[in-house]
Amino acid sequence: MTFISRISLDGYASTAASGAVLARPDRALIADGLVVVSLNQVDAAFSPNGYGDGALVLIDPVTNAVAASIALPGLYDCEGMDYIPSSKRLLVACGGGYAMPTQPLQSGIAVIDLDGPVPRLDHVISSIAFDGRPLDFSWVLQDATSSTPTRAFAATRDPRFVAPDALFQFDLEFGAVVPVTTAPAAMLGAPAVSEHTLFVPEAMDGAPKIQLFDLPATLTVPPPSISAFNPDRENSLPPRQIGWY
Repeated sequence: MTFISRISLDGYASTAASGAVLARPDRALIADGLVVVSLNQVDAAFSPNGYGDGALVLIDPVTNAVAASIALPGLYDCEGMDYIPSSKRLLVACGGGYAMPTQPLQSGIAVIDLDGPVPRLDHVISSIAFDGRPLDFSWVLQDATSSTPTRAFAATRDPRFVAPDALFQFDLEFGAVVPVTTAPAAMLGAPAVSEHTLFVPEAMDGAPKIQLFDLPATLTVPPPSISAFNPDRENSLPPRQIGWY
């Protein structure tokens, strides 16, 4: 665990109406042998007009040098990612400029194509296709299987924390969106998925639960709820994220 070096990403910061923007590297994952880093791109004060276009930086882990960068024009506050090895597609969740009147228009799922000589933004599924509210920027979950190679999940969240959270299944190629479930405002956590089951954490105080949904073989059918359980019956601590290990 010896420190080796620092890879500066300052040069990849964009601009905004407020002026200077910080690159703000936020999340990282391995995709197609590269380290992909999402840049949150907002000024030092997190001001409403201080967001720059989201971006990705791809780093070669052999040379520790930036191999490519991908702009996400019109999308702000981009953080959560998930990678689909079978199709070399990367999904990026963008929440839009917080509390801006146009936030839903700046929010969506960016679908990145890494299967080619030059990584590129393939298309965007706007949050308008879900329920018109901004997406939860902290996560997006792919569930590419042989029978459903384009299935993924995302959630919307009311920036005022009043309206319920909503979880959706969507087709990452064609943008078809199907509701799955709702929960009180800011209570839906990041889910996990197995071959046939979706596990959704719901962090209600006094009534925490993991809800299970049976995944259908088609993307046009809402996954039915099959059961739920309290993950911490001793302390009832609220679950915020669930994953495989």
